[in-house]
Amino acid sequence: SMLPLELMPDAVRAVADVVPHSWAYEAFADLVRRDGGVGDVLPEVGVLFAMAAVLLGLGALRLGRTLREGG
Repeated sequence: SMLPLELMPDAVRAVADVVPHSWAYEAFADLVRRDGGVGDVLPEVGVLFAMAAVLLGLGALRLGRTLREGG
């Protein structure tokens, strides 16, 4: 998130799609630099919500397992 993704090599940009920071950065760039609106950032927001749902589910499973095992 320290540099625009446009300045990164292709390999780094491909790996960046795995982390939420790149999706949030692209949404922010659409809004600020590209004069986008809410409709322009919906794909990025959708991916961020999906990532959050998956991580919340994994965290809930892990918490449940830890509580069943007694800490």
